[in-house]
Amino acid sequence: EMRGLTPGGPMAATDEEWYETVHPDDRAIARHYTDLINAGHADEVSFEYRERKPDGSWVWIMCRGRAIEHDAEGLATRFVGVDTDITDMKQTEEERQLYAHQLDIALTVGKIGIWQYNAETDTVTWDRRLRQIYGVPLDLNPLPRNIWESMIHPDDLEMVNERTLLGQARRQDYDLDYRIIRADGAVRHIRSRISLVADGANGPSFMGINWDITDDVQRSLQLEEAKREAEERLYQLSLAHRELEYLSNHDPLTGLHNRRSLRNYLSDLCPDGRAPRGTGFLLFDVDRFKRVNDRFGHAMGDEMIECVAKALSETLADAGIIARTGGDEFLAVVVDGDAD
Repeated sequence: EMRGLTPGGPMAATDEEWYETVHPDDRAIARHYTDLINAGHADEVSFEYRERKPDGSWVWIMCRGRAIEHDAEGLATRFVGVDTDITDMKQTEEERQLYAHQLDIALTVGKIGIWQYNAETDTVTWDRRLRQIYGVPLDLNPLPRNIWESMIHPDDLEMVNERTLLGQARRQDYDLDYRIIRADGAVRHIRSRISLVADGANGPSFMGINWDITDDVQRSLQLEEAKREAEERLYQLSLAHRELEYLSNHDPLTGLHNRRSLRNYLSDLCPDGRAPRGTGFLLFDVDRFKRVNDRFGHAMGDEMIECVAKALSETLADAGIIARTGGDEFLAVVVDGDAD
């Protein structure tokens, strides 16, 4: 039944015929143990192989045999054996190996290492990926008890120790972000997740995963720097925009409004071309201003214009607008809403 055979049906009559039903990859091991049995050189055998059933499918068989009779020279002359169908077990094992392989690929691509610390035996184990992350030789066994603490960045050591002791005391999962200094001097950023395995084979232990987040941290820092630079540029552009806006509406020498600003103000004040009731226009110019420039120079003339602008601003503080409309000309608009 195991082999899919039926009473009276065809069946291998010799070893060579039987070998033809054995999977090509398993024939060597089947031939080896069969030869040992036939020669009487084995007292016990145990091996696994695949055998093809009449329908073309394969069955995994665990073959165990033991000699029960020997001749005068001690050679085995009679065997009894038990064959067990282990097809389901093999399929489960293959699936488990596939999952293990996939997990190994995921952990390798993700730069994730695994460690385990047994609190009862005070021993620690690291897998190869974790050793690669920390730059620890693969053949360093056993690992020094303090190897992890010795590689933590001094600025992070106190925080790491405090959170580790707290997490272990509470016997609950906890996370850590810290830096390490590898033997080659490289500083790496590590993220760690730790869990308690209460029913481990060797007693309770803590198991954790570490992954290298240095690239992520550096990208984050670069993004923050880029954001800061962008904000600084935006601020500078805003200042420049306000400065340009100010310069386009103000006289650079006196700081008073210029003709453009005055024109915009009057357009808003007199949309129909007529000034509202109570509006006054005061026009000022500086007598003999050209003589001042000719006799004392333009620097003195500019200083004089600045003094006039200051006096107008202080005297007409309530004016709607004061503008410099020419070299020595000024116009103030005074609006009195209560005036008749």
